[in-house]
Amino acid sequence: MSDIVVKKQLASTGALFPIVMVDTGLVGGKQTYAEKIQQGPINHDLGGASGKYFDMLASAALSSTGTTVLTLYPALTPSANAIASDVLPRTFRVKAVVAKSSGTAAVTATVGAIVIL
Repeated sequence: MSDIVVKKQLASTGALFPIVMVDTGLVGGKQTYAEKIQQGPINHDLGGASGKYFDMLASAALSSTGTTVLTLYPALTPSANAIASDVLPRTFRVKAVVAKSSGTAAVTATVGAIVIL
């Protein structure tokens, strides 16, 4: 199995929580697709000591069309693959991962996010 990763680093600019919506239009063949909200390196600098990200919230493996919403907010009750009781760090990213078992990866999806101050 190989993974195809698409990621974009963002700055929260003082926002407290994001709502990330994923509209999946096509997942072809024997593969799955997942979205993750990840916290950036602790020192907020990609050139820092570790440069590692970690998952704050990840969607379930998506294999069909539909809409998935991921929400971070400290006052909400956590729900697997949908809600995490947490605040948005200064540096974060939304990462898309396509896991394919064979053939060519074919995923069409749109990812949008809003951040609430």
